[in-house]
Amino acid sequence: VGTFDLTPYKGAAEKLLAGDALTVEQLLGMRPRQQQRDPVARERAEEEARQKIRAVFVALRRKALGNLEEKGIQTLHLAVGMAAWPAADGGRPYAAPILLIPASIDSRGRSGNDLRLSVTGEPRLNPVLLSVLEESQDVRIDAAAVVKECSEEGETGQWRIEPEKVFAAIRARARSVSQFAIESRCILANFQFAKMAMVEDLKRNEDAMASSPFIAAIAGHSASRQQLAQASIDVEPRQL
Repeated sequence: VGTFDLTPYKGAAEKLLAGDALTVEQLLGMRPRQQQRDPVARERAEEEARQKIRAVFVALRRKALGNLEEKGIQTLHLAVGMAAWPAADGGRPYAAPILLIPASIDSRGRSGNDLRLSVTGEPRLNPVLLSVLEESQDVRIDAAAVVKECSEEGETGQWRIEPEKVFAAIRARARSVSQFAIESRCILANFQFAKMAMVEDLKRNEDAMASSPFIAAIAGHSASRQQLAQASIDVEPRQL
């Protein structure tokens, strides 16, 4: 189990973004209900839904803990909003979350069956989405500016992001992208962005690497290889 779609659970996203923690039982009460006249069938369907939510939570929590312990990265996020647009070559359409908010599934009680979902960090725009828009569509979006523009201070003094405002801001900035669309969805999943730091580092140092004979030699440039092979530098080992 890789994801949990919270979209059908009425009010779940709003409560999570407001800072509330949601239990399995609370989510169960938010799910769309099918009319069951038979009380036995209704009870059976409810228990199946309860076990399904719990099983998904356990799997997502296990994966998140494994990533944290083995790789030192927090991967469990609440993804709010999905952006999509057709590929220019007619291949698989682009699709990516818009807002990513760190989340946690806590286990309480003696048996650990009391599972609670909550958000644990500040929202941010999906860096992968921004990178793809810039590389493939020449659309540059200032993530910090959008988040600031679409946040407001609540009565308690806590700042909250307004997803619909974020969607409107992204639509406005990506209006040049053909058939660009945003769907209001809320999905819980493990997302990994370890490679994005390397991508950003490469972008920041593009000019330096382009002028480096070492990079050119590694890339197979014969003149740079000859230049480095002929170079003779006396280095004191203690200076390394």
